[in-house]
Amino acid sequence: MCKIKHIESKIKKLSVFFFILFLCISSYAQDYVKEKKNDIFFNGFYASLNRTTYFDTNTKNRFGFNIAVTRVGRWKEDMSGVLSLEYSMLRFFEKSVYIYDKFGSTFTNVEYNMQSMTIPLGIRFSIDKKNSFFIEGGTIIGVIVNGRARGTFRGGYPPNMIKETDITQKFSGGFVGLYSAVGTNIPVKKNNLFIKAECRASLNRYQRRLNKYATIVVGLKV
Repeated sequence: MCKIKHIESKIKKLSVFFFILFLCISSYAQDYVKEKKNDIFFNGFYASLNRTTYFDTNTKNRFGFNIAVTRVGRWKEDMSGVLSLEYSMLRFFEKSVYIYDKFGSTFTNVEYNMQSMTIPLGIRFSIDKKNSFFIEGGTIIGVIVNGRARGTFRGGYPPNMIKETDITQKFSGGFVGLYSAVGTNIPVKKNNLFIKAECRASLNRYQRRLNKYATIVVGLKV
């Protein structure tokens, strides 16, 4: 528990740092690169496939997905701000979850399904003169709008009163996290196709562990 709280504190501090850095650069950056004007704020969209990345015997990874609209704003020739509004679904399986009560209860064979509205906020740096390749990093701020944990609850006291019951727990609430990515830009006529690989980590109040997952993103900037 102490370790999780320490990690949570670090993630919150880094998230605040990235958020303030994003606002500061956005406020003071000059129109170094002239871009065409859009009537709407968002100038792109993407879809991605995600998969949790746990490497322990108690957890089985599952696939999920993300869909989003995004805004990529050029601050300098080699630097951009990236702001997205994203719907995401994250799934994984745990064989056993210890419940911190006085009866030593457990929650077994648990299928997690978390549907969230997420705002990834990051800074993108081009790593070549043609802006074909980039690295990106930032913070994730989100809300779980429909979280479900379905499994078998085992608990009770005294021992001869222990029962097993199949239950579904619903949960919601906010979360914060961090992400990093590498990607490429591919010109398509007047638009820009982008592909990137991301690693994400986030914490929420319901679970006592770090959610880790990777995504492959394919999108179009118009």
